[in-house]
Amino acid sequence: MIPFHQIPANIRVPLFYAEVDNSQANTAQTTQRALIVAQITTDGTATPGVPAISQGSDDAIRAGGEGSMLALMLAAYRFNDQFGEVWYLPLADANGATAAIGRLTITTAPTAAGTFYLYIAGVRIAQPVQPTQSVSDIASALVATIQGTKGMPVTVDASSGTVNFTARNAGPGGNEIDLRVNYLGTPGGEVLPTGMAYTLSPMAGGATAPDLAAAFDGLGDMAFDFVVCPYTDPVSLDAVKNFLDDINGRWSWQQMLYGHAFTTARGTLGALVSIGTARNDQHSSIMGFNDSPTPAWIWAASLAGASAVSLRADPATPLQTCPCSAYCRRPYKAALHWAIVTRCSMTA
Repeated sequence: MIPFHQIPANIRVPLFYAEVDNSQANTAQTTQRALIVAQITTDGTATPGVPAISQGSDDAIRAGGEGSMLALMLAAYRFNDQFGEVWYLPLADANGATAAIGRLTITTAPTAAGTFYLYIAGVRIAQPVQPTQSVSDIASALVATIQGTKGMPVTVDASSGTVNFTARNAGPGGNEIDLRVNYLGTPGGEVLPTGMAYTLSPMAGGATAPDLAAAFDGLGDMAFDFVVCPYTDPVSLDAVKNFLDDINGRWSWQQMLYGHAFTTARGTLGALVSIGTARNDQHSSIMGFNDSPTPAWIWAASLAGASAVSLRADPATPLQTCPCSAYCRRPYKAALHWAIVTRCSMTA
């Protein structure tokens, strides 16, 4: 006897009776998770290579360390996706990796009072200066102000009028930490104090990214729909490609876990075209940009967060016109329309 929910069991009138039982229809629940791959500092409590779910921006600071790539990327992601489930894959600095360094030298003290505006990774440092200060005094005051600003991706020290910057995380990500003076310029009320002069050496020398292939091996069979990659060097991008590959990766018939990777690259039009034409990976999207004070890995997290919100709502909505709120802690919020420089179009 076949039980029915709507047709009474005591009907005796001959006829064909049928009903549709939808009680078991679409009972599956799919959580579209995001995964942020990022480095931690020695102050971080997370275990390298072991994925963990994020409980909020504060736990990322504890897990990754103050000013770590992990803490800053999670904050950028949450700026665009406040409610999605987010995991992070913490990475230790690679063995033998070098940290990027930069230098600001105050060559001449001001002859009038004013404010020296220094931007570090898009964060504005407003330092009052006086004509009574020496170049050493100004450098020391800058160091104190920077050290008192939370979330800075660099450590600083001063010596004889020179401020030295060292990236908290070793590797190529440190080269993305932008240093500039008076970013807003005269229209924004930022001008160099009268008589003051300086020289600025950008962050450089960071080398050797962590091994992503080894890190991905520890993810097991947990599904992640949105993967944030902070690197654009060929070795790292190839590791992401193999991770999501159609033949042996997550898009293969053996795994069917799927997912898409997001990263960004800084450069001129010619440089970005070269990066894009060198890739052939339908599972990764690279957003191109230039001359932003915000590091590429923060842009990558912002891009993934905006994509996740749009794709969860409607995977058929094109992403090339989706606005992305740039988390950069500047005096304004930028609206960006993405320029994807991968050879293959991004699909939901």
